[in-house]
Amino acid sequence: MTGKHFQHEYPKLNGEYFQQFLDWLSQRLGSDYAILQIDQASAHTSSAIR
Repeated sequence: MTGKHFQHEYPKLNGEYFQQFLDWLSQRLGSDYAILQIDQASAHTSSAIR
């Protein structure tokens, strides 16, 4: 609703890098919340995601 967006680039898409993105996003948001719409890509469903 505010028009804010977040983008961070990584060398490939996997669970490890997706977790790094989630950690980075969490730091940027602080106490705010975000809703992420993700697909069934293996990086998004990896057991490495906390």
